Amino acid sequence: MANIPLRPLGKNGPLVPRIGFGTMGMGFSRTSKPLPDEERLALLDSAHAIGCTFWDSSDYYVST
Repeated sequence: MANIPLRPLGKNGPLVPRIGFGTMGMGFSRTSKPLPDEERLALLDSAHAIGCTFWDSSDYYVST
């Protein structure tokens, strides 16, 4: 696996990869029907299998 750059999560948080696997909309969507559980879990299994260790599950972002 490639050397993935890490950074602290928040001010004093743990080190996480700089790019997370975005899960927004997997369980809830304002515009479409969410994927069935079977498909969502298969997607997360695949992400984990290729080395994804930071899953970003926020449903809202604020610019600072």
